[in-house]
Amino acid sequence: MDETGLKEGALTAQQIANAIADAIHEGIRRSIPLDVKLWTAEHIAEYLNRTVSQTRQAIICLPDFPKPYRLPVANGTKRAHPLYKASEVIEWVEKYRDLGTLPNARPRRSRDAGEQ
Repeated sequence: MDETGLKEGALTAQQIANAIADAIHEGIRRSIPLDVKLWTAEHIAEYLNRTVSQTRQAIICLPDFPKPYRLPVANGTKRAHPLYKASEVIEWVEKYRDLGTLPNARPRRSRDAGEQ
């Protein structure tokens, strides 16, 4: 034990509080407003609660989906990954809120259709 009565290596309440405060501070990132934030396909998939594959193959390719930004890259030989304005994606999703189906979606077969 040391002079404080704690086992060697034991943390004090103040040290624990400081560690928690540091962790919280590090976890808080500056938030970029959605009207200027750019999303990747991964961000869009997370927002839509879909896999990245589903998002790329069935959502982003729709004709009325927002057009991507493609920023230049240094060597010019690689294609830049597409980025989408978050606010445009959210607006696109909202316009389908009450419609129930996406454009070009195939109608669902009713469960009773197979039993007739």
